[in-house]
Amino acid sequence: MLIYSKDFKNTKHLSSANNQYNSSLMGLAKKIEGIILWRGLYVVSVFIINLLMARLLGAGPSGNFYILLNNLSFIILIVGFCVESAIVYFGASERIKVQKLATFSLIWSVAAWVISCILLLFCWPALMKEYNLLWLSGYIFSFLLINNSTALFQVQHNFTMYSFLLLMMNVLLIFFLIIVLSGILSKAVISGSVNEEELSGNYSISANFIVVFIQAILLVGFSWRTIKRPWFQLPDFLEVKLILKYAVLSLSTNIVFFLVYRVDYWFISYFWQDKDLGNYIQVSKFVQLFMVFPTFLGTIIFPTSAKGDVKQLNEKLAALSRVIFTFYLIILTILIVIGKTLFPFLYGESFSGMYLPFILLIPGILALSIHSLITAYYAGKNKVIVNLKGALLALLFILTLDYLLIPVFGNSGAAIASSVGYLVYAIFMFYIFHKDQHLSFLQFLLIKKGDWHWLKQRIINNNGK
Repeated sequence: MLIYSKDFKNTKHLSSANNQYNSSLMGLAKKIEGIILWRGLYVVSVFIINLLMARLLGAGPSGNFYILLNNLSFIILIVGFCVESAIVYFGASERIKVQKLATFSLIWSVAAWVISCILLLFCWPALMKEYNLLWLSGYIFSFLLINNSTALFQVQHNFTMYSFLLLMMNVLLIFFLIIVLSGILSKAVISGSVNEEELSGNYSISANFIVVFIQAILLVGFSWRTIKRPWFQLPDFLEVKLILKYAVLSLSTNIVFFLVYRVDYWFISYFWQDKDLGNYIQVSKFVQLFMVFPTFLGTIIFPTSAKGDVKQLNEKLAALSRVIFTFYLIILTILIVIGKTLFPFLYGESFSGMYLPFILLIPGILALSIHSLITAYYAGKNKVIVNLKGALLALLFILTLDYLLIPVFGNSGAAIASSVGYLVYAIFMFYIFHKDQHLSFLQFLLIKKGDWHWLKQRIINNNGK
């Protein structure tokens, strides 16, 4: 009887421990879903800002403005050296003290800002004729601080604060742009030497830069508050070497992904007019919205992934892929019907050139919807090299087709090149995944009756907790 009682207690203890584990696991999954929700709201706010900027500037000036931001983003990527990824890695693993990482990030941001000023003056002198060096260098410095501060938030496991701060400033910018679009502000201060349209454009561009500056100040201030004193501690030579070594791999990966998604901007800018570029950039930004939903749905498979149940994980990946693919197929079919009217209505008459490139990008959108979860799967398995190989293959196709098609077909050529590149990427990723897990391609496409029931139950369970 005593033996039975002892076994019963052990069983009860194990059951209780298992329940606590499952409870904490689901709590963590719930927390991550909340994080993705905040990021989703932030992405939506960025989309609204792009929409308002398009209406304020028109296709030509907005094309000129966004290719400028694209160039600045590339400079930020190079001079920033992806140090933020190393901060997250070494901070989360506690191999380097957070105080040392914070101090290094601040010093690196200042050094990178100086290098960016030199690049702007000597490599892009044309930009200096149209834009003030103070504005451009300030934008770069602000984003360097934003990236590194965001990394410090992540190290401190404070994932929602930085998303909230960024979102709130974007909301304020949206309200300001609506006021500018209404014409109230321009009519209040307009002078005879400046027309209302030009004044509205200047206001909106200046507001974008100012909001980025304020976001940087807020993120730096709040991120450093999470760090225990003493704040300023210098890393030693070996620690700096570790940071830079890790950053090199991240930099090479991010350059490839940057080119995969944006290299066509430069081709269009070189061969065609600002109006064509403005139309295509807005198409590209519209397409990026389709990546929010897969990211959010990807959190649903987290509990299964954390338990290490490979079979269940694969089943959920396939089920989510089928749900996303079917949902997007419905949405894209509707957009095919109404898009020709919808895009000029949303963005303005000068954006009537968005429709055809969007139609040609639909195969690429569907390809991204299929392989986005697979790339997340390999990233979670610490096999980023698989994703990098797929991106390099896609980039090869995109560069070749951009060179051949854009000079002749313009936006349409860029859309065809991107669609082919994304399809190649998806095929490569699925081929690797099929070799590893032996799931057929059709299992990721053809929706099943049980998929909707499973998703409905998962959402109901989440909302009930």
